[in-house]
Amino acid sequence: KSEKLAFLVGLTLGDGHVGKLSRTESLRITLGTDKPLLWQYVAKVIREIFNKEPYVRKRKDASCVDIRIYQNHLSQRLEIPLGSRKELLISLPLWILRSNSFLIACLKGLFEAEASFSIHARTYTYNFSFSNLNVSLLDEVEEALVGLGFHPERRSNAVRLRRKKEALAFAELI
Repeated sequence: KSEKLAFLVGLTLGDGHVGKLSRTESLRITLGTDKPLLWQYVAKVIREIFNKEPYVRKRKDASCVDIRIYQNHLSQRLEIPLGSRKELLISLPLWILRSNSFLIACLKGLFEAEASFSIHARTYTYNFSFSNLNVSLLDEVEEALVGLGFHPERRSNAVRLRRKKEALAFAELI
């Protein structure tokens, strides 16, 4: 267990997929080509954690990069259920929830994958928003933010930090 693994769990829950194949499992994380430092870092983290070189391929039909690894028991090792995240009941692993440093690393992965930060200039409104269609994952993110002392606002498909000090403090934290 490490901060890098916690980050990878968060990123996988946000932009990844763990699937079952006939004789093995696959982990695929898809990131935009506009974030080369991020996808290079993710490939390095996967290499370190699984001691195996991931496949990194730019898609021809989209501006994104797939980072993929094939190995047995990926779901069990990451503590992420197999299949489409949209329909799964997701809970963060206990080892992540029991450590603030692991929790922050996991949230960093989640927010790298599914968040946006904006400032509405006219109203000077801050918005650090984590968006996702999985309600149980939104519940986990909301509870984690509350546990870290933040006051998130909940929407049907997002958890948002709207207070200026909190949005900036969380951005600094992760």
